[in-house]
Amino acid sequence: CPIWPLWNLPKMFSFDAFSINLYTGCSNFYKAGAEASFVMKNGKVSKVENISLPAGILGGPEYEQSSIHLGEGDIVVLLTDGATASGSDWIFSELRSLSEKSPEKIAEGIAETAFRRRIDGHSDDITVAVMKLVSGY
Repeated sequence: CPIWPLWNLPKMFSFDAFSINLYTGCSNFYKAGAEASFVMKNGKVSKVENISLPAGILGGPEYEQSSIHLGEGDIVVLLTDGATASGSDWIFSELRSLSEKSPEKIAEGIAETAFRRRIDGHSDDITVAVMKLVSGY
């Protein structure tokens, strides 16, 4: 089963989604032509990268799925290719340095650094979404 309806969407598009079961911590990334995501788990930052074409290129809802188990304090960062136009290696240290801040401040910090690092002269959107798992109320 596809995870999204395709009948009213453009012929080809990139897709980047993340889901988490808040009771078990079981998390899934769904990617079709999307930029890599980053996860900080137990203080270690890793890159979640799937080699996939944008959805629709092959005529159907093709996407890559990867799973990870997350716990309290873990951080997930999804971003657009505009944020990594000058490379993505800097995100590892940036995420480590911002990890004690709120998700909003982490997203702002990564977006601001991405904007300052733009050296290609092109204008592209920079979108950063951050999720930090905290204990329930």
